[in-house]
Amino acid sequence: MEYAAIIIPTLNRYKHLKRCVESIKENKEAKYTDLYISVDFPPSDKYRDGYEEVKEYVTTIEGFATLNIYYQEKNLGPGLNRKFLEEKISVNHDKYVFTDDDNEFSNNFLSYVNWGLEKFKDDEDIYAICSTSDFEIKVKEADGDYMVLPAYNPYGTGHWLHKNRKCAAYLAQDIMRPIYKSKHLQDKLLYYSPMIYMCVASDTLRKEPAMRGKDDQLTYIDINENIYCILNDKKCVIPTKIKSRNWGLDGSGVHSHGGQNSDYQPSAKLDAEEWGISPIRLTVENEELNRISHKDKFAISQKDKRKGKILYKINAVFGNKIVLKFYKFLRKIYRIIKGKPLKDKQEVMYG
Repeated sequence: MEYAAIIIPTLNRYKHLKRCVESIKENKEAKYTDLYISVDFPPSDKYRDGYEEVKEYVTTIEGFATLNIYYQEKNLGPGLNRKFLEEKISVNHDKYVFTDDDNEFSNNFLSYVNWGLEKFKDDEDIYAICSTSDFEIKVKEADGDYMVLPAYNPYGTGHWLHKNRKCAAYLAQDIMRPIYKSKHLQDKLLYYSPMIYMCVASDTLRKEPAMRGKDDQLTYIDINENIYCILNDKKCVIPTKIKSRNWGLDGSGVHSHGGQNSDYQPSAKLDAEEWGISPIRLTVENEELNRISHKDKFAISQKDKRKGKILYKINAVFGNKIVLKFYKFLRKIYRIIKGKPLKDKQEVMYG
């Protein structure tokens, strides 16, 4: 069997990285697995101590088929660092596992993800093998080991490079313009994920900065991958029992909100059972229950729905370039009147 390579972009979070790697090493398939880690260059001195700890730790890692460590000479940020690793593995691999350094995994994670990557490699409807859900799993009457839904969760995922490239090519197009003009596409987003519906609406004013890079192009992150899946009828495999949990809500990551919380611990309990030889897929009825569960988890208020509807309409009529220029002008005038300085761009962090 061909085992998927694992890629981990990292920078300065030594404790997170160690927990992540050590948990993967507990999987019996680790000794057959190639591990690739790219240590990004610190964007400022406040990351230096953690960066040095990471550099020291990665040289001590054992228990994998091969260990491939790269040290960047300038700061790439998490997105480009992931892309760097994807290019490195592309020489020998199509299947791979991507994880940020703040995830922890069950000891059956590699069994599960390698099963999924082999089973669905030729199924173009399946985009990724997710290791956990971001909503409450609901099962009625019948047991099942996994389901398929257009709900991408990035906390440790199995991918195929050839499928990722199709997603990247899609995101490189001006995909937002058709969404602004199409109630059908807007309703489709709302049907699966009200939060994603609102993210796209907010992006019209660039109030979802994570969606775009410095060049104002859509970035290759989970919000945009969810848009790709929903609008292109792609699905992700999701286990009914948790294979990963995330420690990044301690405030150390680039998308963390609410400040530092060094005492944070995830409440999710990792699955400890063997991954079955013949896993059972949930019934259509169960999958519909979980679509609703996912939608309910990311519900938005009626006020936000109305706001989103207005934003879509004005962008459809005037075009986003005009709307965005007008919004930036009003925002600048408002801050001048209020005596508030314009916010500096957030420093490139990690995680």
